[in-house]
Amino acid sequence: MKKVPVFLLLFVISFLAAGVLSGIKGPSPKSLFRKLSERNPPAEAIREPETPDVLTAAVVNGTYVPILMYHYVSPDGVASGREGLNVTPENFDAQMGYLKSNGYETTTLDMLASNFASGTPLPAKRVIITFDDGYSDFYWNAFPILRKYGYQAHVFMITGRLGVPGYLDVEKIKELNNSGLVHFGSHGVDHISVASLSGNALNFQLTE
Repeated sequence: MKKVPVFLLLFVISFLAAGVLSGIKGPSPKSLFRKLSERNPPAEAIREPETPDVLTAAVVNGTYVPILMYHYVSPDGVASGREGLNVTPENFDAQMGYLKSNGYETTTLDMLASNFASGTPLPAKRVIITFDDGYSDFYWNAFPILRKYGYQAHVFMITGRLGVPGYLDVEKIKELNNSGLVHFGSHGVDHISVASLSGNALNFQLTE
């Protein structure tokens, strides 16, 4: 069978993550994560998620891996204009706590790609957590909660907004990266759709 380069797998998997979970509102995470505890299918019984508008999953070598994608983690009063993209810190804490209490641990996109390439199944009850855009509230509100539960996350940074008010700066990125819990990737230079780009224009968005 023809081998797929790992960097290409990571690129494809990052697009899986980009359409998964656009923020969750509401007092209880149970309705969201109910499927995770009810349906943790063994390798021989992979099933499609019943609510793809809320969560989806990568199925890698017989392992079902939900990918949870967030944008903002901010109090409601700060979240004006962020409808559908914001989770309060209280809800985010409750969601992570629910996962932890039901035996879920995080894995990474690198590990997912490595297991895909090697044919080795991931352990059961693994999730991937991602954050789009690189907002500064990740540092203040989300990261302390992730650290509390020992959970890893990927942050896909809009590189052209590095250090812009409301976004992460270099010092915070260094601190987060050094924690061993946060992994950074690119979300493009200026948050435009790359679907119609090619050549130098595409390369610029993916590498700068």
